[in-house]
Amino acid sequence: MARNPILIATNTELSRLIVQDAHGLYHRVTGHTMAEVRQQYWIPQLREQVKKCIRSCVQCQKMNNLPYRYPAMTDLASRRVTKSRPFQNIGLDYFGPITVCGRHNERTEVYGCIFTCCVTRLIHLEVVPDGTTEMFLNAFRRFVARRGKPHSVTCDNAPIFVLASQIMNDSLNEDIGDEDLARAMSD
Repeated sequence: MARNPILIATNTELSRLIVQDAHGLYHRVTGHTMAEVRQQYWIPQLREQVKKCIRSCVQCQKMNNLPYRYPAMTDLASRRVTKSRPFQNIGLDYFGPITVCGRHNERTEVYGCIFTCCVTRLIHLEVVPDGTTEMFLNAFRRFVARRGKPHSVTCDNAPIFVLASQIMNDSLNEDIGDEDLARAMSD
């Protein structure tokens, strides 16, 4: 500590620069920075200014701060962690439109329907000519014919999926006289 230190006013640009210079190249902690400043200067409320300087120092933040703490992860749904056959529990979504070249080099827009297995993360893609519920039901039927009937389906509340769910539930609840149609719906 200096015998006759120079008095510097608190919270001024000069005091900030002096503290910043004392913090300097070595990026000293609070006590060392205060000792360095007090060798030549006396600044009232020096500790607060030094802490503020250290908090705003980017290199000190990189060295002293903790990494970003991720929020606690919730448990996965039981259908995602229990052993099951592929595509027994699926996630479902639409994407597009995608422009493709059809027959005779004509450009058309198509949609994609992605079926994702919740356990294995396998995917099954179906190309759908348009975004109607009828085309989605055809794509779903092709999926079931190829992969088997899923136990659960998770999707967003897009109007196509809501209407398709209502149609499927209504058709299952109806009395169906034709045995071939009943067999086709049960498979």
